[in-house]
Amino acid sequence: MGTVITMATERGAGRGGGGEPAHDDHSSSVTRARPVAQHRPTVRPLRLLTVCTGNVCRSPFAAAILATRLANLNIEVGSVGTHALVGQALTPETMQLGIAHEIDHHDLASHRAHQLTESILEDADLVLAMSREHRRRVVELLPRRLHSTFTIREFSRLADDLGTDQLRDAMAGETEPRARLRIALDRLIAQRAVSRPPTDGSTDDVVDPYGRSRRAYEAMNAQLLPALANVERVLRAVSAASSVGRDSAAPFPPDRRFPTGRIANWEQ
Repeated sequence: MGTVITMATERGAGRGGGGEPAHDDHSSSVTRARPVAQHRPTVRPLRLLTVCTGNVCRSPFAAAILATRLANLNIEVGSVGTHALVGQALTPETMQLGIAHEIDHHDLASHRAHQLTESILEDADLVLAMSREHRRRVVELLPRRLHSTFTIREFSRLADDLGTDQLRDAMAGETEPRARLRIALDRLIAQRAVSRPPTDGSTDDVVDPYGRSRRAYEAMNAQLLPALANVERVLRAVSAASSVGRDSAAPFPPDRRFPTGRIANWEQ
């Protein structure tokens, strides 16, 4: 079974560091992780969105890792910023980290920052914010995303208390991926009532390395990797009823080349 990640473009509104929203013609990248087979899936892919501030460090790095690790599943992964540096590429440090994780250089170089919009949120099944402030902004923009939006480290913290078998038991009998995801998210939300909250709320945030030293990027990497592993585990459990190919993740072939040009149908 071959796998492909394509970088798709969308047009949308941009916003600078503190100004008013303004329409912008720059395009941005949506990383797709979809199986390639003789017969493509007929169901719409699950759509996962990562959100940070400028969309040049944290959220695109997390999206690229997830898209690679979930490349054999019917999932699309995109990233946006609440105050996106619209049209800008990844920072050099983020590029270096991505290459160290064997993400294809062309895909990393193709990324362009994109602004968070209500219409993009409409299409997202799961939103993973890099901080509590980003989560607050998502929910303000589209309140009905309240129960499908987490900070990525909160998601991981709650998932720590839910075993894979528990998740599969909860989803037993349901085969539709979106319905299975809703069941899994309901279980995570229920964990908020029984899990001890962190004494320092900032432990649910990922450090922002933008404009800072290499050490800040290493801290971002160290905070994201265990969280991304838990996200992968939950999404593999969600996709188990309809997954294609291997059941567990393996390092992605570093010499894989990904074609471009297939547009993700995230309507604006």
